[in-house]
Amino acid sequence: LLNKIDVLITDYSSIYFDYLLLEKPMIFYCYDLTEYQSSRGFYFDYDSVTPGPKARTFAELLRAIEATLEGTVDFSAEILRVKRLFHKFSDGQSSRRISMEIRTELQMS
Repeated sequence: LLNKIDVLITDYSSIYFDYLLLEKPMIFYCYDLTEYQSSRGFYFDYDSVTPGPKARTFAELLRAIEATLEGTVDFSAEILRVKRLFHKFSDGQSSRRISMEIRTELQMS
């Protein structure tokens, strides 16, 4: 379903890692960032791995949606940078590579 979405709006969900493969805009709604960071924490620096506007209030979220849909903000370079950071491959051949690796491990090749 992700390929049907024009703009992903998420909080701290890892779904954006998958969405990076599509190289489409995303908005991060982090209204409770301080509380989340102190209770759960992050594996990575939040600001450096979230390539899109960060909205901390509902009004900021609405402005980010409007700006993104109007094309007045462009995070495409950041999206590509973060995509390269987390995705070594994006050629549609991951299942084949995994299958070959399993066969090799099981000495079936």
